[in-house]
Amino acid sequence: MRFASLSAKVKAMKSKMLTRDDFEQLMKTKSVVEIADYLKQNTHYREILKEVDVSKLHRRDLEILLRGSIVQDLYKVYFYLPNDAKRIFLLFEKKFEIENIKFAIRVIHSGHPENLSESKLYPVYHKSIDEARLLSVKNMEELWNVLKESEYYAGLESAYRNYQNSGKVHHLLNALDLWYFLTVKRRLSSTSLYAQGFKHLFYTHIDLTNIQWVYRARLLFKLQTPEVLNLLTPFQGYLKKQFFSELSTVSSTNEFLKKLMQTPYGRYFEDMEESKLPFTIERICDRVLLDRAERLSNDVQNGCNVAVGYVYIREYEYKDLVTIIETKRYGLSSEEAKYYLVIFGEW
Repeated sequence: MRFASLSAKVKAMKSKMLTRDDFEQLMKTKSVVEIADYLKQNTHYREILKEVDVSKLHRRDLEILLRGSIVQDLYKVYFYLPNDAKRIFLLFEKKFEIENIKFAIRVIHSGHPENLSESKLYPVYHKSIDEARLLSVKNMEELWNVLKESEYYAGLESAYRNYQNSGKVHHLLNALDLWYFLTVKRRLSSTSLYAQGFKHLFYTHIDLTNIQWVYRARLLFKLQTPEVLNLLTPFQGYLKKQFFSELSTVSSTNEFLKKLMQTPYGRYFEDMEESKLPFTIERICDRVLLDRAERLSNDVQNGCNVAVGYVYIREYEYKDLVTIIETKRYGLSSEEAKYYLVIFGEW
């Protein structure tokens, strides 16, 4: 096996992840404090919570600690990687920096610069933006001046003009997503064995992203076919352009689902109730990626694939924990909460 020590390290980390029983116990809790206490007493999160008085934790505080934990795990994997593979893994870190920028954009757009603070960001080690300046901005013009001096500028220039004209923040958020997709595609042009697993998940992600965009644009927002196609990524994953050209002409959810059944992802949409699709399509697509990440994490030939799979799965664990925290905020029952989870969810 290639990179056996890396594989052994990652599998040891994976063995500490939350189990189905952990999630069931967490869903039975009544408050954020009870969630934090369970995590501290029974799970691998005790490491980040050991010095914390959980009785004083608020929802946002716990989410910030969990966010830091996933980045710490990324770096634990990173330092076991061969040097050439580290270049690939920095793409995961880049995604976290983009999430930090998105957070800043949303905060400033909403008119609450006082909510910007370092503690609310992912703790990224390799920064390509002046984080101190980012945290000091008071309005969108100041934020744009920070972004102009970053590697993101070229990808955001036209989006910022659209934002100025429309006042719609999604122009900037979508442009950052596209910048990331294009950057990953360029980086993964290598046929190196280090990139194989990441490349597979990336192209699957592109397919699923485009499927969701077609569904929302065509069936929820009733856009015409040319408008729908303009929203898609400028390159394909595994599904070809012709498929999306046909998918963007559907006029009903039933027709949309029939088209999906012709793809490798079709089985995930079997027996789907049409009325539930607006609320479940994102989680179904997440489940597809999770299943493929699980396969990579069990690769017995390539430790780099094991590492890539683990990082994806670990991120879904974080997302599901945030979802459980949110269900307490809205008073949902355990049965209702299961509907919103990815790893051990039901729908």
